[in-house]
Amino acid sequence: MREWPAILPVKEHPNAPSTHDGARMKTLPMPQRRLSGLLLSIFSGAVAASLVSIILVLLLPGGAGSVDETLPKTGPLGALISDIVPFVWVGLFAGLGASFWLVAAGRPAPGGAGWAVLCLLGLCVVYPILAWAAAAPIIPILGNLFTIAVALWAAVRCWPVSRIAALLTGAVAVWVALATAGLIALMMGWPF
Repeated sequence: MREWPAILPVKEHPNAPSTHDGARMKTLPMPQRRLSGLLLSIFSGAVAASLVSIILVLLLPGGAGSVDETLPKTGPLGALISDIVPFVWVGLFAGLGASFWLVAAGRPAPGGAGWAVLCLLGLCVVYPILAWAAAAPIIPILGNLFTIAVALWAAVRCWPVSRIAALLTGAVAVWVALATAGLIALMMGWPF
């Protein structure tokens, strides 16, 4: 069998996995992480948040004003939350983009951290549209609880690779927990 010449130099890495006969596997050099990749990841996350916002505004019967029209009536925290919701989600999506870059840039992330962040990002893109379409009010609460669980799962997966990525994904869980508390308060008629 003909052996092809190596295009990239390979070297033995001390932490490389062993083959079945105990020899160390050769690994390719890790590409350098670039600032442009981080900026592209952050920008992609922010664009995803903006697209979700545009879709929701187009789907909601009252347009943009109907997204959070009931929260200001529930109390001062509800009023503050309704004012900052779009900006927080753009920040959270940008943080998810940065998390993905931190755990997956130039190498396979151990424990599936990159896939965990992508799953959370996908859920955050699709979930608001599904929750809007749900007729029963319990569906958004259950969806929020599921989103919190996925965000915590992603944070745990990211922790061994990047503490910053874990904190950025964990921020989604904190924000969605606050939103869930506001939704329950709204449903019960409590001030929030």
